Amino acid sequence: MSDKREITKKIGLFGCIATGIGAIIGSGVFGALPEAINSIGVAVIPAYLAATIYIICNMFPNVYASSVIPTTGSFFLFSTKLIHPFCGLWMTLQGMLQPALIATFAVLFADYFVLLFPVLAAYKIAVGVVVLIVFGIIAYMGNHTFASVSSVMVVVMLTAIIVYIILGAPYIDTSRLTIGETFRSGVNLTAFSAAVGMLSSTLSGAGSISQIADDMKNPRRDIPLTLILAPAIVCVIYVLMAVVTIGVMPDGALTSLADVGSIYMGSVLLNFFIVGGPICGILTSMVPVVMLSCALIQVSAENRVFPEAVAKRTAMAFRLLFWFL
Repeated sequence: MSDKREITKKIGLFGCIATGIGAIIGSGVFGALPEAINSIGVAVIPAYLAATIYIICNMFPNVYASSVIPTTGSFFLFSTKLIHPFCGLWMTLQGMLQPALIATFAVLFADYFVLLFPVLAAYKIAVGVVVLIVFGIIAYMGNHTFASVSSVMVVVMLTAIIVYIILGAPYIDTSRLTIGETFRSGVNLTAFSAAVGMLSSTLSGAGSISQIADDMKNPRRDIPLTLILAPAIVCVIYVLMAVVTIGVMPDGALTSLADVGSIYMGSVLLNFFIVGGPICGILTSMVPVVMLSCALIQVSAENRVFPEAVAKRTAMAFRLLFWFL
């Protein structure tokens, strides 16, 4: 009976893929897509395909290692055991910088949040701190709870994206999506390659899921599937969003996807898209970073990079106080 209870606390395949999708989409598409469209126009569609192929190929070593020897904190353990303990220490020091990224996400969340609630504009820092505290408490409750909360936010985010795609489809101007336009003059190889590189960075977030292998029901199956399926699923979503965005966008530079959504969405749906899209995206981006940071610090402490007490108190000290770093 106790074994069964333990199993139910593990993260299943759906939770893994949802967390991977949340890590990839996150806030990336809502900032990267407009920038890429402004740079190379409709050529962003083949750029997404190229970026996805690159990311999946780049994931193969991680897929193999995760299917053979899945382990929590593999960034540290593989570097320590296979190369040199100093390399593991270096990975740990890099991990100590992750809370700065978490704080950045909190600030970005606060920026969007006060746009919806202008009365809180003077308390932007407090909003960010509250988000960090809430995330710290959820992280303290364990990765299974954290992944469950993230999965709910990913479902909301995907719903907002589907609304954006379906409602925008009837407004698409197909003349903007021709093959000739894809290779129009002005889209040179340098600009295209730069866009592929930028889009690749937004598709690489699923790799962080491999750092919490001990919290999964079947890591040998779920991690490899997540590393391949999450980028592939997100690629389809990104291409559909790009088709709608380019086909509907007004003339001139594109500043945000909300500009496009405002053309065919009412105020209620537009606010839902902003909340379910960028805001949920920022939060889902934070989840894997927190998980990775906690796993790396805990495993490093268990291997005596830090005092033994740190390993015993990581769940309480690091997961609840990381926002002060």
